[in-house]
Amino acid sequence: MVQLIVFVGVLPFWWLVARPGRDRWAGLGVLGGWAAGSAVLAAAYPRVSWELAFAALPVSVLIVARLRDPERPRSWPFRVLVVLTVVLGLVSVPLLLSEQNPAEPPAGVVLPLPEGLVATEGYGGGDCGTDVCSTFVAVGGRPGQTPDDLLAETRRHLSGRGFAEECRRTGLLLDRRELCALATMHEDQVLIRLQSVRGEGF
Repeated sequence: MVQLIVFVGVLPFWWLVARPGRDRWAGLGVLGGWAAGSAVLAAAYPRVSWELAFAALPVSVLIVARLRDPERPRSWPFRVLVVLTVVLGLVSVPLLLSEQNPAEPPAGVVLPLPEGLVATEGYGGGDCGTDVCSTFVAVGGRPGQTPDDLLAETRRHLSGRGFAEECRRTGLLLDRRELCALATMHEDQVLIRLQSVRGEGF
């Protein structure tokens, strides 16, 4: 979403500073390719989504700077674009360095389950406070499967999803929140508790 907004915002500036003709369309393709590629990468690797969103505008400006027509008299649009980039960067830095509130963790980080296991998303509802937000997923076993075996299989599944130590950092650098997954027995089911934990500020 951020990449699309940046692409649409940069487009008028590019149109004013680009070489007319084929070069203008080629540059448009490069900008569109960067926006689409970074959006797909963010969807495939959520841990770098904040970094890609933060880089969307600076990289777009670098593309415009590299491909624009230096002989065109209307250079003011490029200057305005650079100023806007600097201002937005200065405004966003304090936000990135401050404490980061938790968000409701998506059940998709542990789903789908191994074949034969049954999941109930939103089991018992969720809760969200100042420091922690939680989501619950109930796991039902196969016919005849013992509770201990179900619990062990669920914990192996969580380990394979990156929760070998129960908690992991949500992002790579900028998103400092933690995402935790804990499997415990609840009656005849295993209950997975997903928690998003507040990220500390610098």
